[in-house]
Amino acid sequence: MNYDITAVQMLKIIKAVISGEKVNIASMDIDWDKLYALSEYHSLTNLIAYAIDDTVPKEIADKFAQHSSVAFARYMGYDYETKEICRIFEEKKISYMLLKGFIMKDYYPLPEMRTMCDVDILVKPEDLSAIETIMTERGYTNLKLERDDEVTYQKKPLFSYEMHVQMVSNSHTKIYDYYGDGWRFAKKESDYGYKMSDEDFFVFLIAHFAKHYRAAGVGVRPVIDIWLYLKKFKAKLDWLYIDAELDKLEMKAFAYNLLKLSDYWFEDALCEDRIKDMSSYVLMSGLYGNVINNGRTKTMRNEQKASPITKYFNAVFLDYKSMADMFPNIKKCPPLIVYYWIKRLIVKIFDGSGMRYLEIQKEISTENAQKTKNHFEDIGLK
Repeated sequence: MNYDITAVQMLKIIKAVISGEKVNIASMDIDWDKLYALSEYHSLTNLIAYAIDDTVPKEIADKFAQHSSVAFARYMGYDYETKEICRIFEEKKISYMLLKGFIMKDYYPLPEMRTMCDVDILVKPEDLSAIETIMTERGYTNLKLERDDEVTYQKKPLFSYEMHVQMVSNSHTKIYDYYGDGWRFAKKESDYGYKMSDEDFFVFLIAHFAKHYRAAGVGVRPVIDIWLYLKKFKAKLDWLYIDAELDKLEMKAFAYNLLKLSDYWFEDALCEDRIKDMSSYVLMSGLYGNVINNGRTKTMRNEQKASPITKYFNAVFLDYKSMADMFPNIKKCPPLIVYYWIKRLIVKIFDGSGMRYLEIQKEISTENAQKTKNHFEDIGLK
């Protein structure tokens, strides 16, 4: 299905909504089923909702209205809960620095326009025990994800908090080498609360975007973030410092191509073919990327050297840890892994997921991986 026209329409509506402009959607000949699907794919339905009028089919309009209501409720909930957590951290003398979305939302015309799935907070390893007590007392569950960079707490049905002990995972070697635990970028804002400088926050937006871009792809919303951030801060930023830091990350060329992409989408700027390729890559990635992009980049980095048959085998007969995480009974009785392997194989045959996996593997070929590598080199992403 070709979403090119729909993508142009979606971006035009987003620009108008954020800029406070009136857009005549009745004159745009919109396929509303496609626009709804694409905006949901990128978690942007709540933004499009602000443009909906009585010319939109009621069934579709109701869906957008529902997303808008949920986004407002999430914003109100997260705003209160995060301020409470920060208040308690101040009382308990726990150092913290809010990251990414919770900061970025305040640069939108309305903070609820910028949805969040979770809140990221940088903390210090020595405070994790105290944080565990605080979060448990507030009804949160530690998901025990065994990550090297964060501890994730969840309170259903709404809240998820990631307590980071470093800015990025060790697996993103170049970015980790630059940031370390991240505290060297912290500027004191209250007794125990910290924030990054405007310049460092911008560089982190770029680095975070690049991390996702070369892992599995990244969606439209982070480009909106960068566009809005520059609308607010561009004239105030120390660009000599930013360029020097981007050079350290080896991301300067990529960063300026990303800025061209935001201008192409939201400032009607002309662009080269490589920027149009970036546009297609982002639009097809969805908010958090997709398995095809992830497979191609792994192949590109020679992380998957197994034969196709071995890959298919490994996809069904997962290792002990993965199976035990999915089926906890295996931890009590390890031989049960054989039963669950067979059960999983049968399920994959009859629910269609096995065939979908085979279809995906066709897209993760060495040839397509090489195209991805060429694209990354063309836009300055090493």
